[in-house]
Amino acid sequence: MPASSVSGMNSWGLYLISAVALVLMLTPQLTALAADSRESSDWRYMDGIREVLNSIQPGVSLNLSLVSPMAQDEIRLSGHRLSCDYGSGTLTMVTDLPLSDAILSPNSRYVLWLSGGTIMVKQIG
Repeated sequence: MPASSVSGMNSWGLYLISAVALVLMLTPQLTALAADSRESSDWRYMDGIREVLNSIQPGVSLNLSLVSPMAQDEIRLSGHRLSCDYGSGTLTMVTDLPLSDAILSPNSRYVLWLSGGTIMVKQIG
């Protein structure tokens, strides 16, 4: 076999080993980056829901339909808190007004209204 063929095979072998090693070295950093991105997305999503809840006024009802960045996200309402689970924990935010106990699921519709100083929630679809 010519020396150039052996050298070419060695070069490709070394290239493949280097590529695999690089992927293995970067996997933890990429996993952490993805988790941080997910947490940031969930935080913005929850902040938007909190702002909607804080904007409800007496005598006004509001239709709400959740479109979650991740289809499995459920928002739990209880007391003055709304919370959502994500990969490494629970994200919790505080609202101005108390909330009736409820779980908001993605791709479901709800009507929200203020009754006796508490935000009430009823699923409509």
